[in-house]
Amino acid sequence: AFARNGFGPFAHREEHFGNIGRGPVRLRCLSVAIEMLRDAIGETLWKDVEIVAEGSNPATESPLRSPLWDTLTSVSQKLVPGAETIPFLIVGATDARFFRRKGVTAYGYGLLSGRIPFREFAKLFHGNNERIDQESLRLSTELWEQTARAFLS
Repeated sequence: AFARNGFGPFAHREEHFGNIGRGPVRLRCLSVAIEMLRDAIGETLWKDVEIVAEGSNPATESPLRSPLWDTLTSVSQKLVPGAETIPFLIVGATDARFFRRKGVTAYGYGLLSGRIPFREFAKLFHGNNERIDQESLRLSTELWEQTARAFLS
């Protein structure tokens, strides 16, 4: 999957104020092949590339069946009758990888209302017109409160 072999912009700092000028562009790479990066940015820019290793940051995953998964599923079904818990990949990063490396099960999880179609889901976060509807916010808040109470009781 792309999440295991990809790269994306991490930060951009300009040396000068305004909309002109040059500055370093940092890319955070996940096990990326150097030739893949070179092909993506082109030979013109490649001459200015400096590769600096930030350390190993391998992808992590949690089991699809666990006490937390089962609790998330049962709470989701109480809040949205007929709901199914289905794993899927979405490109992004969370702090979950640090918990997983310590042996803690962690998932990116939330409940969305039907007000925004699923095909629009990936466009909602960190992009143009970033938003979430109030019903999704309410559902996710209820999900996490009830999950904490059920999981810890």
